Amino acid sequence: MGKVRVLPESDTPRKLSEFVVVDSLECLVNFARSSKRFRGALRDTLDEGSVFEQFKDLLKAEFLDSLSASNARKIRLRLSSLAVCLAFSSDIQSWAIDMGLLKLVAAIYDASPPQEASNQSQRRMVPAFRCNIVLLRLLVSDSTAEKLCAHKALSKFRPHRRKIDDADPECNLWDFFEKRLRGVTFKADRPQFSDEDWRSVEEDCGGLVLARVVCSWKGCAAGREPAVGEGFRKCGRCHVARYCSKEHQKLHWTTHKVHCKDHRANEGTL
Repeated sequence: MGKVRVLPESDTPRKLSEFVVVDSLECLVNFARSSKRFRGALRDTLDEGSVFEQFKDLLKAEFLDSLSASNARKIRLRLSSLAVCLAFSSDIQSWAIDMGLLKLVAAIYDASPPQEASNQSQRRMVPAFRCNIVLLRLLVSDSTAEKLCAHKALSKFRPHRRKIDDADPECNLWDFFEKRLRGVTFKADRPQFSDEDWRSVEEDCGGLVLARVVCSWKGCAAGREPAVGEGFRKCGRCHVARYCSKEHQKLHWTTHKVHCKDHRANEGTL
């Protein structure tokens, strides 16, 4: 009797599960970034701490090691972008801190390799750098800085101080973080950002710039834009719909104008 040849187990289910996790996180980030109504539903329906504990499970070494290197990094990047969205949304910011946002950020630092960015131009696409943006955003407000103290953020992030500084060496964020939470009064040295500055930072590090998108007009056959955040322009009113050309934007306006109006009515403020 001949020897039975055992076929290698297909990795299709694994790849499919990776695809589902990565793309689901991408959708979550984009909805959280663009819809105040969605953030409200998130706040009203989730049990205390449950969502952030589940996100932390995605950052465990045994899970990330089972993925391709590309998808493991995408998960860290998506979760850090979600943290940016929550930290920059005044309507859900306080809730997120109480529900475990800081634990999620600490878990992202923990899962990130040191000195991940090789040069300054790559930093905004590094999860640890995006986590730095979260901390900086929370530090400049007295009310959120007090919440950080209440949640013992200093001891929570001290093990990650080297990664915090490595993510943006020029900023020296850990020194500011430590002094701020110890009650040091800052004057000229305290970071000063206008609303426009914060909007620019959030746009760079938030969710909508993560993925290549397709033209919003369903009749378009152009496929995805050639590079992340390039090629397809946003609708000037809602900043959500994307178009490969002015012609397709005009063709889509008949149906888009209703959703565009709804989005403007429900969008959050920074």
